[in-house]
Amino acid sequence: MVFPHSIGAHILGRYYWCASESKLLAHEENLEKKLPKDCMLEGITVHEWLASRPKSKTERELLFKLEQVRPWYRILDGTKIYAHPDDFGIRKRLVQMREYKSVDKYDIDPFVVCSAVLQTKIGSWVLEPILRNLKYRLDGMHEVSLYNRKTAYFIGRTKVFYDPQEVVEELHFIFGVYRGENPLIPPKRWKCRVCDPEIKRKCSLRGFNHVS
Repeated sequence: MVFPHSIGAHILGRYYWCASESKLLAHEENLEKKLPKDCMLEGITVHEWLASRPKSKTERELLFKLEQVRPWYRILDGTKIYAHPDDFGIRKRLVQMREYKSVDKYDIDPFVVCSAVLQTKIGSWVLEPILRNLKYRLDGMHEVSLYNRKTAYFIGRTKVFYDPQEVVEELHFIFGVYRGENPLIPPKRWKCRVCDPEIKRKCSLRGFNHVS
């Protein structure tokens, strides 16, 4: 496989859901449509509903400036890594990343949280130099909030500590997995059962968990 020239932070974040799925999605963009979508709530997705909250003047100013410098990406080892955080919090000129995830449950799903935390860390790493150029500072602590997909019920919130060196090390390791240099850790068996048939068919670990 030719190594992808660009990858989204949300695809890299899927590594903690399933390393094999993340690798496939990174190499075959058309498979991304197979990922589960948000259910609709009063005509809009849960993500859109959450992101449509009223914004303060400082938030609107930040968003206006960020819109002028799209797309948001950062290059690592020749690969563009794109990010699009769900929302931002801002105190004076200190910016916090906010990621929203919706699930079918009413309790904390550690697999979803781990993926979202990695996505948030990568998004922070991507946006850090962009914010600096716009005369803002990146906060050292960010948030992942979990909601029920159908009712938008708030389940819980996880704090995300940002360390740029840790993010780069993690990205290098995942890149190594994508290249076949690091081991591809099999997912839990139940994840294989709920995997999209096309992704399952192309999975290099197919049959490992005795799920065809």
